[in-house]
Amino acid sequence: MMLALCATTGALLVLMGLLGCFVPGMPGPTLSYAGLLLLGPTECELSLPWMIALGVFCILVTVLDVLLPSLTARQFGGSKWGAWGALVGLLIGLVVLPPGGALVGAFLGAWTLEVLGSGRNWSQGAKPAFGALVGLALGTLGQMAACLAVGGYFTFALMGLI
Repeated sequence: MMLALCATTGALLVLMGLLGCFVPGMPGPTLSYAGLLLLGPTECELSLPWMIALGVFCILVTVLDVLLPSLTARQFGGSKWGAWGALVGLLIGLVVLPPGGALVGAFLGAWTLEVLGSGRNWSQGAKPAFGALVGLALGTLGQMAACLAVGGYFTFALMGLI
């Protein structure tokens, strides 16, 4: 009974985590990892080194998901103003216009602060703003990788293959 309850709830969390990769503001890897942790009190054997590695991977991906739009805005020729604009815009967008606000906020934040802060024209500010979108896409791919790794480990642990 305990295994069925933990496995069902855990599987739902892992699936919600995968969905969370595409919904800004929803902590995808965190939800997936929480689902994996639910197998702990069951008879499923979990490897401590793998659990630690997956936990660290999920934390790194979550942090990078927030930082990548700023970093890629810089890589696309943006100034520190554009990088800060991407970060601030992303955070404001998450709060003001969930779920798509992060996308709009990072783009507009990078573009606006690049133009206002560094004195570039509107067309020059578009390249770092596009870089912020690339960063969001890379962050989403990283989250998907983490959630798929956790989901795979969850499945193998449940099947007794670990």
